[in-house]
Formats: sequence, C-alpha cells, structure tokens
Amino acid sequence: MPLFKPIISKIWRIIYNSLWHYWHDLKNIRLIATLLDLRLKSMKVWSDEIQNEIINKLRTEFKTWQNVVAADESLNCVETSSSLAPSFMRKIFSHDQSQVNHKIEIDNYLNKIITPTLPETTNVYQW
Repeated sequence: MPLFKPIISKIWRIIYNSLWHYWHDLKNIRLIATLLDLRLKSMKVWSDEIQNEIINKLRTEFKTWQNVVAADESLNCVETSSSLAPSFMRKIFSHDQSQVNHKIEIDNYLNKIITPTLPETTNVYQW
C-alpha cells in the first residue's frame, strides 16, 4: 500500500486543483445560472448592485463565447474553404444566424415582454 501513496496523493492534487480551477467562481456561476432560468430571471430578491454585476458578467461570458465561435468558424472556413460545410450556428439551429443581432440578444432575453418570466411552478422538464 505504501507504494500507492505518492500516486494517490498526486491524483488527489490534480483533481483538487482542477476543481478549484473550474469552480472557484461558484457564486457567480450560480447567479448566472439563476439569471438564465426563465422562472427566476426577474432577480427581484437581489440588490440592484448584484443584478447589474451579474448581467455584466453574463455579457462578458457571452462575448467570450462569441469570440470562440467566431474563431472556430474562421478556422473551419480556412480548413474547408472550398466545401459547403455548415457553420457552427447552422449545426445547432438548422439555419444561418447571420441575420440575428447578437449585440442585443441579452437585452432581448432580459426584456420581460420579448422573453417573459415563467411562473416558478413551471416544470422545466416539460418544455
């Protein structure tokens, strides 16, 4: 058993460091997840400061995601310049997203008229 202690210790450190790396910002992850839940997105129990902070973090995450997608699509264009390979968005949504105004997508989501808040009793597994 003593031979395995260094290996187990090393594996433990790797797992611990990985969890810390990906989950160190757990508070913000939970708040963004709550904001993205159509039943809870009104954020009425949060202070204005927290609401604005989380909305800005969501905008930052969305911008990061857009940059990753744009880089992925430009890489796909270089790799398949002569083919008709579908874009990342078309793969997901079955149509080209070039007509969508991504600059106001979060504003549209947060707009209660465009994307209404659902009752908390809504079963999200039956959408």
